[in-house]
Amino acid sequence: GAMAIYPCGMCHKEVNDNDEAVFCESGCNFFFHRTCVGLTEAAFQMLNKEVFAEWCCDKCVS
Repeated sequence: GAMAIYPCGMCHKEVNDNDEAVFCESGCNFFFHRTCVGLTEAAFQMLNKEVFAEWCCDKCVS
């Protein structure tokens, strides 16, 4: 298959424009599918509404 332009940092499948995904802003700069990182729909919506919310993945947190 074609190389994913934005591979999910967890499942490594492509993150598409219509996928719900979060961006790790604390180092690895990967996108992660919402479902891959276990974010609820509500938590995802809150992150998107909050302009200054920074999300980072578990790898970068630890």
